[in-house]
Amino acid sequence: MSASFLYHTNQIQDVQVEKEEYHADKIIFKVVFVPKQPLCPCCCFKDNISKGTKLRKLRMAPLGNKMTFLIVKLHRFKCINGLVIISSIRSPMEKPKESITKSKQ
Repeated sequence: MSASFLYHTNQIQDVQVEKEEYHADKIIFKVVFVPKQPLCPCCCFKDNISKGTKLRKLRMAPLGNKMTFLIVKLHRFKCINGLVIISSIRSPMEKPKESITKSKQ
């Protein structure tokens, strides 16, 4: 499977698929998040220095009767403009939880 499969099933973009693991009860996708233009969230400066990686394990919607997991390798950056170390560039997969129903007050 490819990155287009992840995009069409879960709207996950800007990733490169490294490996897929198929087990009896689960499917694991190992991907690398590659942002188009990594910007510093503090100063919006474009030039960054790579400072290692961080792994995140995310649970996705099941495919059939198999649980699906996404292990994402996120790059850590250091802003050249300041002394801020960014743990990772915000990926589109990291959306905050939202309530489906809203109560009126």
